[in-house]
Parts: sequence; structure tokens; C-alpha cells
Amino acid sequence: MSISKDPLASTSSSWARWVGNNGVAKFTRRYNDYGDLIEEAYFGTGGEPVLRDDGYARLTRVIDRDGHIIEEAYIGTDREPVKQKNGYAREQSPA
Repeated sequence: MSISKDPLASTSSSWARWVGNNGVAKFTRRYNDYGDLIEEAYFGTGGEPVLRDDGYARLTRVIDRDGHIIEEAYIGTDREPVKQKNGYAREQSPA
């Protein structure tokens, strides 16, 4: 599994603000030093975690130096792993 790099990415968080039908008012994105997306989180108007339509509030990734996703995990509003729409909470690449 591989991911293309966001040419506008930096290690600082990106913020977008809107209120969608699903209650998401803003989201944050964090990137590693190579510009790979390593975390994405969704929040309501009060700053509380909210679920995306896919069923998770936060996505985390472990990426190797070549930009390949080694692990991807989905977290719920209670900060616990949650199965997203594809039926799994965590996916790891074979070693």
C-alpha cells in the first residue's frame, strides 16, 4: 500500500473549518518530515471528537522512509480502536 505525498504538506497541522451534515466542524492533519500524512482527526463545534461518515474520529499511520504505509489505525470518539466502514480497526503491512 502506498500513498501520494501532498505537495502543500508540512509538519505543522492543517485546519479546515466547516459544519457538515455529519457534525464535523473542523479537522486536523499532521505530516511527518517527508510530507506523508500521519494523522487526521475530526472535531465538532465544541472541540469534541466526532465520527466521520466512515465511522472513525481519528486516523493514524506509520509510514516507512520510502513512503509506504506500514500501519493504519482508526480511533473512535472514546480514543479506543473502532472498526471503520471496511470492517477493521487496524491494518498492518506484512513484514
